[in-house]
Amino acid sequence: FFLLVSVALDWLPLKNSSRICLWVAFLVAVLLGGVTFYRNRDWKDDLQISLHTVASSPNDPTALRLLGNARFRRGRTDEAEKILQEAILLAPEDPRLHESLGRLYSFLGKDQEALERYQRMKKLTPHEPYAYWRIGRFYLRRGNLAEAENYFAQATRLFPYSSELHNDLASAYFRQGKLDRARDELEAALKILPRSTTLQKNLEQVLNKNRR
Repeated sequence: FFLLVSVALDWLPLKNSSRICLWVAFLVAVLLGGVTFYRNRDWKDDLQISLHTVASSPNDPTALRLLGNARFRRGRTDEAEKILQEAILLAPEDPRLHESLGRLYSFLGKDQEALERYQRMKKLTPHEPYAYWRIGRFYLRRGNLAEAENYFAQATRLFPYSSELHNDLASAYFRQGKLDRARDELEAALKILPRSTTLQKNLEQVLNKNRR
């Protein structure tokens, strides 16, 4: 666009060219400013972006997922569930859709439905650590420490370079009284992220309890 404007100005006669350039620049600024002001309504926040995208691509499962997540964040859980279920019908093999619906069900206290979605996510991505971590977090929040340990351990084996995975596994060990294993995981996490004050505090807590 700007290249075309520059070429057009270059072709104009030299007489009064400065005034013409000034008016053209002013008109271009007004035009682009108006377009920007209009588009800012679509880019106001994540909800408006999602609504605009879905209006343009109503059958795009990614756009529907983002809209469902935006509705969820605003407490519109019924709408979010309906949107996410619609998206899953369009893309039943998309693990992110199952995760989003699982998080919604977990928030609503529908634990069995949430776990089914997370398990489906894991089945679709059996070699990705994220699904195992998500299920581990699900069990950890509900106090099922043995299952949390199992899934965190699998996630850590798949991706041993994450300090967060080691820390979560250490948490499962610590809450079960497996202090030596918790210490080993936190030491591994600190090798990855040595300046983390959170990891250092967690390790100190384990060591202090181990001395008693």
